[in-house]
Amino acid sequence: MRSNEWSLSGTPTEAGTFAVTLKADNGVTTAATLPLTITIADVFTGLSPSISGTPKVGVELTASPGGSLAPSAADGATVAYLWQYESASDEWSDLSSGATYTPAASEVGRHYRVKVTVSKTGVQSRTEYSPATTATVKGTFTIGTPSISGTAKVGESLTCEAAGGTPGTLSYAWTRGAVSLGSGDTYQLVVADLGEQVTCTVTASRPGYIDASASKDSTTIGSGTFSIAAPSVSGTAKVGQTLTCEAASGTPGTLSYAWTRGVTPVGSGDSYVLVAADRTEQVTCTVTAARTGYADATASKDSATVGYGTFSIDAPSISGTAAVGQTLTCEAADGTPGTLSYVWSRGSTPLDTGATYVLVAADRTEQVTCTVTSQRAGYEDASASKDSATVGYGTFSIDAPSISGTAAVGKTLTCEAAAGTPGDVSYAWTRGTTPLDTGDSDELVAADRAGQVTCTVTSQRAGYTDASASKDSATVAAGTFTIDEPSISGTTAVGETLTCEAATGTPGTLSYAWSRGVTPVETGASYVLVAADRGEQVTCVVTAARAGYTDASANKDSATVDYGTFTIDEPSISGTAAVGQTLTCEAATGTPGDVSYAWARGVTPLDTGAA
Repeated sequence: MRSNEWSLSGTPTEAGTFAVTLKADNGVTTAATLPLTITIADVFTGLSPSISGTPKVGVELTASPGGSLAPSAADGATVAYLWQYESASDEWSDLSSGATYTPAASEVGRHYRVKVTVSKTGVQSRTEYSPATTATVKGTFTIGTPSISGTAKVGESLTCEAAGGTPGTLSYAWTRGAVSLGSGDTYQLVVADLGEQVTCTVTASRPGYIDASASKDSTTIGSGTFSIAAPSVSGTAKVGQTLTCEAASGTPGTLSYAWTRGVTPVGSGDSYVLVAADRTEQVTCTVTAARTGYADATASKDSATVGYGTFSIDAPSISGTAAVGQTLTCEAADGTPGTLSYVWSRGSTPLDTGATYVLVAADRTEQVTCTVTSQRAGYEDASASKDSATVGYGTFSIDAPSISGTAAVGKTLTCEAAAGTPGDVSYAWTRGTTPLDTGDSDELVAADRAGQVTCTVTSQRAGYTDASASKDSATVAAGTFTIDEPSISGTTAVGETLTCEAATGTPGTLSYAWSRGVTPVETGASYVLVAADRGEQVTCVVTAARAGYTDASANKDSATVDYGTFTIDEPSISGTAAVGQTLTCEAATGTPGDVSYAWARGVTPLDTGAA
C-alpha cells in the first residue's frame, strides 16, 4: 500500500510563496522528492488579547487586542470585542460588546474574558480569547460626614443625620471612645458622657458593595439641668422649737438642706432648732438636689414669723466625794442651753458660786445644794437644783518622805516630809515591825545591818483622819571604821621579846598577827625574835572586830632585828692538876648552842678540845 506525505519546511509568518517537499513512500527505501511552490493569502498574526483593570463592581475593565498586525493587513482592519463570563465550568456566556465593561452589583464572584476578532475584506479573519480574570469583588464607595444636632448636655438627646444624598440602606451607631452606646439616629446623653465627646457613625449598605461609613464627634458633653418643686416646712415657729423641712415628693438625686435667716446661713440638715435671733423673722429652708452629671437644682420655702420661746432644763449632776476638804463639781445636764451660772448653798445659807465647791468643816453631817440657772436671750430664765450626799469626815493623803544619809551601820539617816505636807508632822522609825526611834533622824546600829529601816511620817489635821506615808531606806550595809597604828616595845635583837599594843581607845575585839615580810611568824600580843629575823623587820598587825562593821586593821613595823646576846655558866674541870696528867673541861649543864673549848696559860693559847 502506498502513502504520500507532505512536509513544509518552516512556518509561514506572513503572506508569500513557500517551498514544500512531497515524499512518496512506495515501500522502497529510496524516496523521490519533488519541488513545489504554494502561495498563501494574507492573515493576521501576533493577536494576544488582554484585560486591564481589577474585576470589581462599578469599576470599568478595558480590553486590548495585544500583539501587532501583519503590515499588509494593518490598514482598514476591524477589531470586534465580545465580553463573556464563565457561567459553568469551562462554559462561557456572552455579556456585551465593546472595548470596556463595568461589572454590575449582581456579578460579584464572576470571572470574565474577552473574545477579540480582527477582520478585513479580502483577508482571512482571526479570533483569540484573553485569559480569564480573577473573581469579581465587591465595589467600594464613600459617603459624606453626618451631622449631629441637639444640646450636648447630660439628659438631653442628640440626633444624627446622614449627609445629603447618602446612598444605600443607612444604620447608625453611637460610641464614647471604644464604648458602644446605642443604635438609631437619636441618643440620650447619660452621666458617663459628662466631659467626653460621643460619636455618631453612619453606615451605608449597598448590594455588591462593601459598606461605607462616616463619623461625626459631638461637642464635649456638659452638665445637665433639671428643676425641683418647693419643699414644705413643718413645726411650731417659736424660739427653741424644731422646724422640719421636707423635699417635694419625687425630688430626684442626693438631697441637702440649708437654713437661712435673710442672707445669713443658720443651719443645715432637714431640721432646725429656732434660736433667739430668729424671733420676729422668717427662716428659709432651701433644698438642693445633686445628681451626678447635672448642675444642682434648688427650691426654697419660708417659715412663719418666729415668736418667743419657753424652755426648761434638767437637774444638774454633782460629782466628787462628799467629805470635808473634797471638791464637789456641779455639771449642768447635757444639752443645757444658754448662759449658765451656779450657786452653792447649805440649807438657806449661800456658800459659793461657780461650778466647783470645796467642802469645809461646817458642812460635815449636812447636804449642800447646787442650783444651775440658764439664761437665754428671748427666754425666761430656767433653773434646776441638785443636793449632794451628806458630808462626812475628810481624808487626805501625803506624799512619801525622803531619806538622806549613808545607809551603813554607825551612820545617821535623816527623814524629811515631802514639800507641802500639811498639818502637824511626826516621825517614827522601824525595822520591820520593831519600833526604833522617833524624830526625824535615826542612827543605824549593828542590828540594822543587811535590812532596811523605814521612816513613817504622820500628818494630823483637825477634822481629818490622820494621813501617813512611809519611805524605806536602802539596805543597810556594814559600817566602816579606822584604828590608829599600834606600838611595839622590847629590844629588837634575836632572842628578845617584842610586845605589840593597840592604840589607846581602839574599839572592838582585838587580835594580833606578826609577820616577817609576807611570812606569818606568830599570833598574840608578844613575839620572841628568832635568828631568821636578824637583819629584817617584823610587823605587828592589830585587827579590831565590831558587830555590824567591817574589820579594821592597822600595823606597825619593828626596828631592824640585831644579833642577840646570852650568857652561860662556867664550865667544870676534872682530873689531877699535875704535869703529865689530863684535865677535862665540861660545859655547864644546859649550856645552849654548839660548844667549843680553848686552853690557855695566861695569854698563851695551849690547846683546843675538851681535854
